[in-house]
Amino acid sequence: MVLYPYESLASEYLRILTICRNTRESEIDSTARRLLAKKTRYMQVSAHTGVPMAWLLAIDEREGGGNSMTYFGNGEHVIGNGKKTTLVPIGRGPFADWQAGCIDALQYDGEDQVSLWTISRAIYQAEAWNGFGPRNHGRYSGYLWSGTNIYNGGKYTSDNHWDPTANDQQLGVVPVMLRLAQIDSSLTLPNFPIPVPLPPPEAVSDAMWLQQALNSLGQAPPLIEDGNYGRKTRAAVKAFQAAHRLTPDGLAGPNTRAVIVTAMGIEA
Repeated sequence: MVLYPYESLASEYLRILTICRNTRESEIDSTARRLLAKKTRYMQVSAHTGVPMAWLLAIDEREGGGNSMTYFGNGEHVIGNGKKTTLVPIGRGPFADWQAGCIDALQYDGEDQVSLWTISRAIYQAEAWNGFGPRNHGRYSGYLWSGTNIYNGGKYTSDNHWDPTANDQQLGVVPVMLRLAQIDSSLTLPNFPIPVPLPPPEAVSDAMWLQQALNSLGQAPPLIEDGNYGRKTRAAVKAFQAAHRLTPDGLAGPNTRAVIVTAMGIEA
């Protein structure tokens, strides 16, 4: 297994955040609001370990759907039933309540040893928590970025089995953390950006809206959002058209724009 020191990835995370846009806005928003309704459950754990609330909420959603009967470390149902974990980490417990299990998992993994939590550190700890496998396959992790234009597929469908064609259907922890902080400013961290929704077409020039929209859908490499409908933008439009069985002429007419809007998951 390849391990990466935090210092080697911190600037990468911050760079990615400058071009990151949500592609599943309504789902991210509803998930964040559902999690915030249970915020008090995490206060004791955060106070005891120093792990920020936004990170706890987002990771718990990924691991066990926020279920109070599951162990934070692996999503196994071992809370309040006298059982110990049988999945990695094996043999933890038994736990009388969710908070005890969560604190155990965080201490076991060393999350309580992080001295300074910033947004880049939170992203790093989330990637380390899940593993660097996708990175080793040359992909951005769905565990982090699913639900944004940064994620472009690939995931482990079972232990040690990487499928480059599979798509992570769960939301990544990054867009969830960002939306949590956007709704509740008490959950922000140093250098925590607040995501700005993609503006409607009428708010900017047609070319800039196209560039922003294609970037939000995972255009690689990202287009420069300068409003100039140049050769790179036209090539990106042609690629999108070809991928969606439209006439690949590079001209973003009404039909192409309608398909782009549908792909973004927003109303026309």
